[in-house]
Amino acid sequence: MLVANGRGAVLWGEPGWERWLAADGASSGLLGLVADDPPTELSGASLLATRATRWTSPDGRVHALVQSLRLGGDDLRFVTLCAGVAGYDGVSLDGDALDEAEGVMALLVDEERRVIDASRSLELHLGWPAGSLAGVSAKRALGLQAYEALQHDPTACAEGRHVDAFVSHRSGQTIPMRLACVPLGSGPSSRRLVWLRPAWASRAAMDWYIGDLASVSLALLVVDERGVILKASPQAGELFLYETSELVGSRVDLLIPQRYRAEHPARMRKFMVEGQSRRMGDSDHVLGLRKDGLEIPLEIGLSPVRAGDRVLTLASIIDIRRRKQQEEARARQAADLRRKNGELSAMALKLEQALRATERRNRDQEQLVRAISHDLRAPLRGIRHLATWIEERAAEDLDAQSVEWLRALQDRTGRMDSMLLDLLSYARAMDPESKREETDPRALVLALRDLLSLPAAFELAVEGDLARVVTDRVPLEQVLRNLVDNAFRHHDREAGRILVRVTRLEHDALDWTVEDDGPGLLPDKAEELFGLFRAGTRSRGTGVGLTMVRRIVEVRGGRIWVEPAALRGARFRFTWPLVSLASERE
Repeated sequence: MLVANGRGAVLWGEPGWERWLAADGASSGLLGLVADDPPTELSGASLLATRATRWTSPDGRVHALVQSLRLGGDDLRFVTLCAGVAGYDGVSLDGDALDEAEGVMALLVDEERRVIDASRSLELHLGWPAGSLAGVSAKRALGLQAYEALQHDPTACAEGRHVDAFVSHRSGQTIPMRLACVPLGSGPSSRRLVWLRPAWASRAAMDWYIGDLASVSLALLVVDERGVILKASPQAGELFLYETSELVGSRVDLLIPQRYRAEHPARMRKFMVEGQSRRMGDSDHVLGLRKDGLEIPLEIGLSPVRAGDRVLTLASIIDIRRRKQQEEARARQAADLRRKNGELSAMALKLEQALRATERRNRDQEQLVRAISHDLRAPLRGIRHLATWIEERAAEDLDAQSVEWLRALQDRTGRMDSMLLDLLSYARAMDPESKREETDPRALVLALRDLLSLPAAFELAVEGDLARVVTDRVPLEQVLRNLVDNAFRHHDREAGRILVRVTRLEHDALDWTVEDDGPGLLPDKAEELFGLFRAGTRSRGTGVGLTMVRRIVEVRGGRIWVEPAALRGARFRFTWPLVSLASERE
């Protein structure tokens, strides 16, 4: 590459250009052409190369393209040299390829490093409107990275070397280019010509554009269009158990399992045609082949990389073995969870069937109990009435023993009738449906004195959390009435005290305590009290009351138990779920 003035004097040339023109008078012939090829006058910054003249050396070995441009009043010649077989910088071209070269991209800057003039080709390439670069600083026109690259290596121009850098497009994107800074005069204040060209597709350009992968902490490969690995990061070597030197120069098929190699070239050609970044493969992962023969799951991202006129492929490789192991573990856990859910569903179905069967049996039992209670009471009442009539009409004819037997008969039929009534009440207690209503705990307890006709010598007291609540009032009253009546009837003294205590629990329930100062009970007999027809020795009851109480409490989700009091007596406690008055009103 050469830059010459209109008189044919070389202002700048890359190292070795003289060698290209040393034979058969090629130098004088080319430079003579340069001097005889003036540009057409154009105005302002809209200047383009006026003519791209092709030249061939006498021996046919050297080809040149001469592009003429007037920039800032200076006639300049930009010469591209090329060989028919092994071209400059490793590029192989024939002479016809020179005719397709782009217009010259160049700008002229003053001593303050501001743009005096710029070629239209450069403006178009960097996205600037026509004439808009004049007066702009070189730093802004080229971008900070390119400007600093020129400043960093000031001897490059004098030595005929170019500088590789990223030039900024006006949109903010960067373009890899080679820059030559040519002084048009002597001294630090002279004007300078900056000539820009696309990065050549050479190994040097590729090294500059892609960079050195030795310091990269990712597994990266650079592959050319033939599938040959040009570069490999150390991480890629570690992943596949190869030295980096073993990978470079090898075909990428080396890292692909044998069964997939036949289809890989077609996939690679398709990617090169599409030219878009994407994930490799059709599934969520591909398999890679290590040096030891082990196949490993990988996630590979493919990106096209342009290095001059070549399109390379940058492959970023992620080892997803750990992720796949985690996914497989999660899949096993999910399968195990589905199996356990199936077992739980089957168990829930069995429990539901058992519950329905139990509910059905309970309904049958309730109907049976109600039927028995109703059907047996009628003949019992008949027997009791007959015994009463016999006593009334034949009392004078009966001896004392017969009268005693008749009264015993009346008493026992009366007790049997009471038992049947209690049995009917027990059956009704199985029904959890009842009316919820606002209830005053204090009033509910104190009303029991009149309902049970407690003697004046017995004190009935209530204390604790006595705020009004919404609950099943009638069943609650039935439970309290049975417990208070039980405490009174089993008392061993003429006077006593029965205390009812209410405590509000956190889970929206009440804890009730009914405590007396009676004779108490034996610890081993506590559970028997709740058995059906288990009456105490001091009681003339039927033994259904406490059984019914437990049934009423448990059918509503509560729990009841008995424990000894501190000194004497017994303490019955039960929990009673409820609906608070505030939430009911909301």
